[in-house]
Amino acid sequence: MTIKLYPESQFPVIEHIDNVKIFGAIYNSLVELSENKAEEFKKKVESGKIRISSTFPYVGEYLLPKPMLPLARDIRGRLNDSKFEKSEVIKATKCLKDFKKEKYISLDDFEKVINDGCYTWNSINKILENAKKRQSKFGFKRIERPRNTLNRLTQQSTIFYEEYCSIERSDSGFYFIISCEDNDFTEYFKPALNFLKDRGIGANYSIGIGKFKWEKDRIEIKYPENSTYNVLLSKCFVESLQGVDGYWQLSEIKGFTRDGEHFSGIYYLREGSIINPKLDGKIFIVKGSKKLINLTPFYISTNFERE
Repeated sequence: MTIKLYPESQFPVIEHIDNVKIFGAIYNSLVELSENKAEEFKKKVESGKIRISSTFPYVGEYLLPKPMLPLARDIRGRLNDSKFEKSEVIKATKCLKDFKKEKYISLDDFEKVINDGCYTWNSINKILENAKKRQSKFGFKRIERPRNTLNRLTQQSTIFYEEYCSIERSDSGFYFIISCEDNDFTEYFKPALNFLKDRGIGANYSIGIGKFKWEKDRIEIKYPENSTYNVLLSKCFVESLQGVDGYWQLSEIKGFTRDGEHFSGIYYLREGSIINPKLDGKIFIVKGSKKLINLTPFYISTNFERE
């Protein structure tokens, strides 16, 4: 099941709307409506009965994060084999550089690469071709909005800028995927989304950021059923990578609570990471605050061609 969000105001940039923010927005909305339901929702996410992906672009078609799969052997051979002309190697290198810049790929391209278990020349060229076609209908524009802070002791103000996203096409927006029972959607997601759509999602809803309309839809992803490798569509907590195989990108969450307490040392794997075996993830309660950080995984099975 997918939830499409069509912004009706300036919106947080997509990199800032992950499974951490989606969970937090749903949970905090449920707290306003019913604390008992909020606690039930949290427990179901912790147990894996409800899974939430990060948010990805919707541009009349679903885009997904590019899986961190290896290049096919023939690609590596072309770059390293002396029998190929220098012009071919230069052309191939430029193609790979362009490919590296792509963050999201179409559903068809995503299905092909997770079933192949690697990127072939054909799949890379197809991804770049589709990305070029999408440029004209990719209705997202990044804008910088001035803000200011006021020092109440000196009465001096400081201007700073925050980055937001503006949607320029009515058929463009964002979506996230949820895995849950129909009753869970009715009990938790539907009332929370109806609460959020007018208030706004993100930290700056008080200045009109993050308002949207939403609709429920479904996405069918054709994935290999017998593979033990998985691609992450969310951020996932990792305590140790000992015994874990695959390709991944490791990052850290750190920051400050509203009371000014610093927290750090929460490590996670990013969207698109390939791992085997599955990790359980975790929901953190930040020490000294009521802040919850959802780092539970949303997986899709993938093949994986070893180098």
